Amino acid sequence: MLEEIFNFWALFIYLVVLILLFYILLVDSKLLERKQKKLQYVKAGLFSVFAFSVVAKIISVYWLTKIFSSYYNILAYIVLAIGVLVLGFYNFLKNKTTSSKFLLITFLSLFGSDIFYVLYKYYTQNTLWLYLSCAVEIPCYYLLVRYFISRDNEKRLTIQ
Repeated sequence: MLEEIFNFWALFIYLVVLILLFYILLVDSKLLERKQKKLQYVKAGLFSVFAFSVVAKIISVYWLTKIFSSYYNILAYIVLAIGVLVLGFYNFLKNKTTSSKFLLITFLSLFGSDIFYVLYKYYTQNTLWLYLSCAVEIPCYYLLVRYFISRDNEKRLTIQ
């Protein structure tokens, strides 16, 4: 029981982080700069998606069967992860900046780590997959810090 509660909150926090990364990518991709009204609609849409996902998560955990709940978790994660990855590729191809390169490599590292963990958890219980998952995820945090530093430097250069 305690492990299920821990897994629920861990996945919830992970989904919130993916939503925040998606928002950062939207701002960095400059898709929203043309019209300020679009930015307000996107913010309202992101808030709506976040609120809907919280409500759906609570409903799926407390009122529906565990089978549906696990499918919802997987579906929510896949949709957000692929959305972030696609927007990361778009941002990199459009801007070709150092910060977008670091962010894309971060997402690829996270995606690779998740693939190795899925191989460990659902296909073979070989611990090599678990070690590879951890080894691939470790550079992700370094790359994310490099992304934020590069992003700040690029903003400073455009202001001057």
